[in-house]
Amino acid sequence: TLSSDVMARRRENAAFVKGLFGLMGEIADQKHENLEMTTTDYAQTKILTELVKSSSEVEAGDEGCIIPKGVINNLVNLETLILPYRLKYIESNNFNDCYSLSKVEWPNFIEEIESNCFNSCGIEEVIMPSSFRYMEEKCFHKCSSLRKMDFSKCVWKKKYWDYVIYDCAPKFEFRFPQGIQVVEKQVYFPNKDEGQAFTCVFPPSVRSLQSCYHYSTLYFTSN
Repeated sequence: TLSSDVMARRRENAAFVKGLFGLMGEIADQKHENLEMTTTDYAQTKILTELVKSSSEVEAGDEGCIIPKGVINNLVNLETLILPYRLKYIESNNFNDCYSLSKVEWPNFIEEIESNCFNSCGIEEVIMPSSFRYMEEKCFHKCSSLRKMDFSKCVWKKKYWDYVIYDCAPKFEFRFPQGIQVVEKQVYFPNKDEGQAFTCVFPPSVRSLQSCYHYSTLYFTSN
């Protein structure tokens, strides 16, 4: 149970975020009315702002929210993404072609990301909280600045890893989630040269590696 002081600070932060995104929504209304924003950008901005506003409550036990399939893409000027506090699921086909997006703040309740999300973005690292359980194929592809993915705090809902990352940064570090026993795919296809460095950190639960010929450095750890 969180202390009253912590809950008070969270309520204050939530109120600030709700007010900020409310203001962003009002600005978008004005720009669209003045023909300074395309209808597509306006719709996506309003969806995002309303999601954050409606998900800003921080009371324990609140039901988590979902970003629906294919509603937010092509936000080319988006640099930092602060996802809703209570977000649990990101459905497929979201946050693709956000070329300037370099930082994502993941909420502590997020559990799953469906296929085809966060492709062709400028994201530099992905560090998931312990709540995260699973990610489907075709996510974080062609993120040429992506240098680190860390799932080491997560307990995967499957016993095997069958996911591939395409076209990331030259020196790429990957930390597997807890609980997996088999790595079925090579995980990483380099962006340019096959000689690019790739550091891989496995949990002690891993028993079998397959198709790992691109791994330049392998670590087995009890952490």
